Amino acid sequence: MEGVTKSKKGCTILLTGLAKSGKTNISNRLTQFLESKDVAVQQLDGKKLRSGLCSQLDFDKPEDRSNFVHLTSECAKLFTDKGFITIISIVAPLSKDRENARASHNNDDLAFLEIFVDKSKEECDRETGLSRNVFYPVDADYENPSTPDIHLIANGKEFNAMIREIVCTLVANNIIPQNLLMPPPPPAFLHSSVSDDEMIMDEDGQEEIDNVPFRLPVMGSLLRAIYDWLLNEIKSRLGSSNVPDNLNHPLFFKIMNEWESWFKDKEGEERFYPVKIPVPKNPINKKNHTTPPTQHEWWNYIAVRWDAKTIKYEQNPRLHRYLGQSKCKKCWSNGSPFCRSHSKTKRGIFGICQDVNEQTKRCNVTLSYGGASLPSEWSSLLNNGYFKQNTLLQTYMTSHPQHNFIPLYETSISYGSDLKFPVFHTTTVSTYLIVMLRNQEILKTQAEIQPHVLLNQRFDMNCAILDEVEEILEENGITFTISDEYEKPPLNSPMSLTYCDKLPRVYYGMESDKLNIGFKNNTYGEQYLSDVLYQTPLTLAQSALGNLIDNHAAKESWTDDQKALHKLVEDDCRRKESLGIAVLPILSMKKQVHNGILIIPHNQRAHHLPTTEAEDREYMEKVFKFLGGRTLTINVNPSNNLNFPQFKFD
Repeated sequence: MEGVTKSKKGCTILLTGLAKSGKTNISNRLTQFLESKDVAVQQLDGKKLRSGLCSQLDFDKPEDRSNFVHLTSECAKLFTDKGFITIISIVAPLSKDRENARASHNNDDLAFLEIFVDKSKEECDRETGLSRNVFYPVDADYENPSTPDIHLIANGKEFNAMIREIVCTLVANNIIPQNLLMPPPPPAFLHSSVSDDEMIMDEDGQEEIDNVPFRLPVMGSLLRAIYDWLLNEIKSRLGSSNVPDNLNHPLFFKIMNEWESWFKDKEGEERFYPVKIPVPKNPINKKNHTTPPTQHEWWNYIAVRWDAKTIKYEQNPRLHRYLGQSKCKKCWSNGSPFCRSHSKTKRGIFGICQDVNEQTKRCNVTLSYGGASLPSEWSSLLNNGYFKQNTLLQTYMTSHPQHNFIPLYETSISYGSDLKFPVFHTTTVSTYLIVMLRNQEILKTQAEIQPHVLLNQRFDMNCAILDEVEEILEENGITFTISDEYEKPPLNSPMSLTYCDKLPRVYYGMESDKLNIGFKNNTYGEQYLSDVLYQTPLTLAQSALGNLIDNHAAKESWTDDQKALHKLVEDDCRRKESLGIAVLPILSMKKQVHNGILIIPHNQRAHHLPTTEAEDREYMEKVFKFLGGRTLTINVNPSNNLNFPQFKFD
């Protein structure tokens, strides 16, 4: 069936009900809808089965009527197992026969939906103008389903509404994609349980919300109103007050899909229909501004839509400044009006600042801030000590009370932008390398430039765009020369010739086809012996002392000399780990390979070294040569300036 898409896992739909209740019409319309969406569907109609496959059965006998249901069910399984939506429209009068059909599907791990098409016998009789059971006794002993998956009241109900309910259930049970939903009817007004006295405006929270359990949204927030609406709606549809707090129920997704379809179907103010928010008596925002006394009716409404991942809500665009607010399904229960990392409307400011009042050093810091709507607003926050989480910055400002940080580079970017992390990481890694390599140049060539300081200790680098990093480095006078001659790296690193397995070391290795450099303490034994990148050169006496260390004993039992040696090697190796990680982006941007595999950094974070030592440059070049097989020469044109062209990311 070329061009036809199989459903995600197939499903048998049993349409059961009295004869002439409308089962065949529903089956026909559902089939037409699914076929129009290129979903593989197969109809099994009772009339055709009785005159064909099951023509030998005597429908006056109860056992043959049960056999008819069984044969039809088993025939349906053949299609369902291949991913079809298989629609059976038969009376199936006995509950035990329908339950046997369900059990047979469950035993083979196949989806099964029982749909009761409920129409009174009087209504069905009027379809032909006489009592049907004179000629068609197949439903004389009909037993109404007690707990059907879907209960369709056929009396006066439009077919489109019934088809929509079936399709929503298929979507909610992950049988067909959610984008196949039909436009829903207008949802009834359901008011939030938030009282007027409790209602306040949201604030822009900055709380980290990754990997936290579900919790109720803040009382009075828009999200709490949405939550209350959902809770009431699920209760009304389930006919029960026993609803799980995390809303992990198919009806949750079904209702959200209805909202999404409603929003897409409507225009203008009609969009703002689903949820009504009580008007607060004295609502306030975080700046304590009272709401103007004149209120428009549409202030009370929000429009909600859903894309299977995010609950998005908006208010009337004529009256509200911020549009397109959203909460993803992972963190929508947080009281803040935005997802911290996903919002398309909330903007963050990122910049590289320098203290212009410091005359002897170039003191730089990279920072991001989510609370200012304009870049110009955040510099004052920086100088007033707002960024307390950066301990290096706070220590510096305490010791330099006359500091005055101004931005060398700054940009405003939305929280949900795909460029957010690449911009942050690319500019930070660039600054990190510029500061490190310029300080090395001062020691190596006595360059007449001021020492550079980076007031960031740990930062992310996994999303850095290395082509952009290389361009920024070139803009700041830093280039790399790679030799043409390739030398196959030796089996063991030349930077670990006096290796002692009882002492810390720097290791390297491939993880998921990416190159990783890290620090390992002596407690890891010999499993990283073949992957040692560096260990502090040891004298014969130090090697002998190190070999006497008992890794399984508490450090308190070691001698003072053993403790001192271990500390010496640990400090040196941690330093060399940071320098080695700094080499990885250079290896990657220069397209180097290791053992035939293109080098891609696995390390996601880097630790900046606050000091520079004379052998740092030589060590980085040795790491490059050992891992990449080619000679690296780092060229630095000494300068005090940092240049970040705006066009690169804006």
